[in-house]
Amino acid sequence: MVSVQGLARSQLTQIIVDFNSGDNGRVQLAVANTVDRFVVAGQLEHASKFARYAKSLSAAPGEDQTKLPLALRKPVISVDFLGITAPYHCDPLKGLVEDIHAIALEKGWTFNASDMQIPVRSCDDGHDIRSEHDLTAYLLQIMCVSPVDWPCAVTAPGVSHAVYFGADGLSGFARLTYSNIEGRGVPVICAGVVSSKSPRLPHIGTNADLYRSKLSDVTTAPNWLAEFGPKLVRVASSDTVHIDSKMHRMYGMPTVMVAGMTPTTANEIFVAAISQAGYHAELAGGGIYTADSLDRKVRSLASMFKPGQGITLNCIYVNQKQWSFQFPGILRLRSKEGLPIVGMCIGGGVPSVEKALEIIETLRAHGFRHVSLKPSNSQAILTVVEIAQKCDGFPVGLQWTGGRAGGHHSLEDFHQPILKTYSAIRAQKNIVLVAGSGFGDAEGSLPYLTGDWSVAFGYAPMPFDGILLGSRVMVAKEAGTSHSAKQLIVSAPGLTDSEWTQSLDNVQGGVTTVISEYGEKNHVIVTRAAHFVQEIHRSILSKPRGERVALLAESKDAIVAGLNANWLRPWFGKKADGQVVDLEDMTYVEVIERMIELMYSSPKARWISESYRLLVIDFIKRTEFRLVDESCSLGSSVAMLLVDAPPLEYTKTLAHFYPDAVTQLVASEDIQYFVAKCKQRGQMPVPFVPVLDEDLSGFMLKGSHWMSENVDLVVDQDPDRVLIQQGVVAAQYSTKVDEPVKDILDGV
Repeated sequence: MVSVQGLARSQLTQIIVDFNSGDNGRVQLAVANTVDRFVVAGQLEHASKFARYAKSLSAAPGEDQTKLPLALRKPVISVDFLGITAPYHCDPLKGLVEDIHAIALEKGWTFNASDMQIPVRSCDDGHDIRSEHDLTAYLLQIMCVSPVDWPCAVTAPGVSHAVYFGADGLSGFARLTYSNIEGRGVPVICAGVVSSKSPRLPHIGTNADLYRSKLSDVTTAPNWLAEFGPKLVRVASSDTVHIDSKMHRMYGMPTVMVAGMTPTTANEIFVAAISQAGYHAELAGGGIYTADSLDRKVRSLASMFKPGQGITLNCIYVNQKQWSFQFPGILRLRSKEGLPIVGMCIGGGVPSVEKALEIIETLRAHGFRHVSLKPSNSQAILTVVEIAQKCDGFPVGLQWTGGRAGGHHSLEDFHQPILKTYSAIRAQKNIVLVAGSGFGDAEGSLPYLTGDWSVAFGYAPMPFDGILLGSRVMVAKEAGTSHSAKQLIVSAPGLTDSEWTQSLDNVQGGVTTVISEYGEKNHVIVTRAAHFVQEIHRSILSKPRGERVALLAESKDAIVAGLNANWLRPWFGKKADGQVVDLEDMTYVEVIERMIELMYSSPKARWISESYRLLVIDFIKRTEFRLVDESCSLGSSVAMLLVDAPPLEYTKTLAHFYPDAVTQLVASEDIQYFVAKCKQRGQMPVPFVPVLDEDLSGFMLKGSHWMSENVDLVVDQDPDRVLIQQGVVAAQYSTKVDEPVKDILDGV
């Protein structure tokens, strides 16, 4: 008999089927000890071959597979032989049952179910064996042939306590049994242990518990459903009924919230609309690039909030440039201006325990009420647990999304990391556990609030405290998403949870995965732009940096054509007659006219960004510096004259004072200057690609997600040129453009 650990039952069953389909012999599942600990039985030769086969399928202990898609990850399988001489609970012993039964009848070694005074549960399915017609035959059958399903047996209805009479102490079979019933409110009592119980196993009792005079003094165990499941409460002031949960108590709002996500909730007007609908939403700091912008947005949001409502800012910890002004900024706005900023969500990575505790202590000192963290895997979840344990009870939100989320996402399964860490999470009473990604209606969300979702995996109900929406609200009437982008979202059918990994390497459900400017996987709606950037990454950006320039030169014509046909930022080089060229083939006037064409919206009579106007003026100054001579009659800079002039008149005025600007090609030094200004820190990403160099990724991708809210500023106003972030599972719920955000949230 072979012990196998580290697999789910469904995985092990498939491995057994595959093994038995060959000429290796036959084995079968004999014992299920827990949801991931089993015994496989068969004849010795067959069992030995199976052990080798199972080991060949395992990843090496400690092997890092976090960068691999789920479908490509190997399980970590532990395989050992049991010290036993016969294969019990399997078919090879089937022929012995009748012979042994005949001997038992002859000797009078029989049992009658009618003699049993108390229920005795079967070890295969948990039924009461007093119902067996021939109890003796049944006992022989379950000892020799029938498989053992211990999780099923010990979780039978009506069990209040499990008493273990074995001699292997707290950490043996008692601990194994408790792992099956954990979270159901059923403690395990070890009758053979007389010493005080272990602090590491607080819910496993000892012999002393059997002699308590009061049941209330007996060791207890947590019941996750009773403690964390949703409850209905009636509010006295309004006589309305609400769902009560830890999230409801932390935010003072319903158990559905909207995440901080750029660009959608970087719009404070949309955040205010969500709050006015009666729900909590985070202001996305990822879309706030300056301290002035932060001040302006927070003040504006505060002016739209009702008394008693609080602002939560989502800050991207990994972006230290933004963090360096956003964190002190919200502290100042709260303490100096008294704005109702009450919480912070730390996105983009979980800080170290020491740094997180320092941040939390600072927030506490400034009167903040809560902090939230967004771990990306089970190890990061345990880091959040440690932070919560050491922060002296400060409320900590744990927002879990997994790999099926919209925008940037991990490769993790949504369920398995929570199944592994739920007990540790719930041991910290100050953690509020929120489920995000893949939600969009009441039917799909309810099992996660009630905990029913985990029952299918063989665990006790594991309720979440609330639901986090992101992609689902991008089609809301109040959201800034461009109308044509909303239509593309609605047209995407999405995928189910069991299918979502198909979007990693393929186009499935109208959603696919691209690599973002940060080198991370990003779920987006399928568009021409998505296909184009996937091809650029495959052929260029995935290669070593030193090889890229040569590859770009080889594929230049195709890349330029792709930029002009499919991408939101076209190739910059273009002559006045429309001919596609390089920068060195353009005159100074052509460069300035092209900048204005791409940076100024004529229909709206405004610059797309003030930084674009400044960039144009700066290059006009550079042009003057290059072309000025003693014959020039202008007493001051043309750039100064153009401050209040219509942008479409810029080149006409420049050509009047500097006629050579119309015909003289741009000097190589000025090309270098222009490209450097386009790249400079603090410059809003330019809406074009000026050159093909080692910074192609930045020119193409930096800030590209904003254009899903500005399709009217894209070439041809074509949404197919844009990357539109969207969750691969959540997409199935968006079926209506411009649905009021209150209706969306009420529907969940």
